[in-house]
Amino acid sequence: VRGIGSALSDHWLAITAAGAAAGGALMKATSRATELNEGLRRVALQSDATAEELRSMIVGMTDETSDVDQYVQSLEHLIRTGTKTKEEFEAILPVFDSFGTATGIHMVEGIKNMDAVLSALNIPLSESEEHIDTLTWLVTGTTVSMGDLGRTMRREQARIRELGLTFDEIA
Repeated sequence: VRGIGSALSDHWLAITAAGAAAGGALMKATSRATELNEGLRRVALQSDATAEELRSMIVGMTDETSDVDQYVQSLEHLIRTGTKTKEEFEAILPVFDSFGTATGIHMVEGIKNMDAVLSALNIPLSESEEHIDTLTWLVTGTTVSMGDLGRTMRREQARIRELGLTFDEIA
């Protein structure tokens, strides 16, 4: 009887530990879902899209390996740049997802730096797809950092505009 009680006790401890681990994983997943929903609601309040439309859009753009948080953070930053429609989001996000894959740069950082570069030339961020290959080449094929490029473009924007230089000529 003593052996059975000990075995039951051991099994009960294993079951309890497994239950606690499953509970912890469930709490973490619930917490992530709550954060995602809050982020989507914040974007929806400031954009022309509903949280459900944004969620559906992100699900359509991502797979199981994607960092959905990056997409929400990118949407929040795009709002700050004046991008507000679902159509604009659908055009811009895949560009910076591909850029991030090619360069290892977080989507938000790519958006911030591309916005700094393009705004110095009076080019809207919605035209980033036309210039992303050049930016990718700069990041992967030279020693120019994204931060340095953005700071230089901001600092020298008056001179660059005065000279009428394009993004590709500067690169």
